[in-house]
Amino acid sequence: MGFTTSTGYGRKLDRIATDSRVAMAFHTRTHGRTKQPGFVLVQGEASVDTTSPALARVVAQAPLYLGPPATGWLWERWLRVYYQDRVVVWIQVRRITVRAADGTLGQVIGEPLPDAAPPGQKPPGHGSGPRVDARRAGRCVAEQPNRLPVPG
Repeated sequence: MGFTTSTGYGRKLDRIATDSRVAMAFHTRTHGRTKQPGFVLVQGEASVDTTSPALARVVAQAPLYLGPPATGWLWERWLRVYYQDRVVVWIQVRRITVRAADGTLGQVIGEPLPDAAPPGQKPPGHGSGPRVDARRAGRCVAEQPNRLPVPG
């Protein structure tokens, strides 16, 4: 499995170089071709490929999913790093976990889930509270599209 990313997101590429274990979450069908609800988590080892011929194919297909790129002198100059300076990141998949729309565990493909929960991480540097004051956000979170289910 693979995806492309801009070289302008250097911190992402640095983190992959430091620790190649990655996870990709698929929780919305906005840019996909399925209407099945639910949540899919793909876990594996990532490697960055700066010479892949797949990049040209992915870039050519992007407008089918994302719409046409912004054009014009300003946009082409400003978004060059986003549209043109890209690399492919390949993931050697170890596990795929599928959860139903209500958040319950469905299928596990590949490596089994560990018996115990992983050790906790250090707390975020700026706390774990919301980044936006929900009372001042203007729209109710429940009305937003592509919301993840809350396991209950």
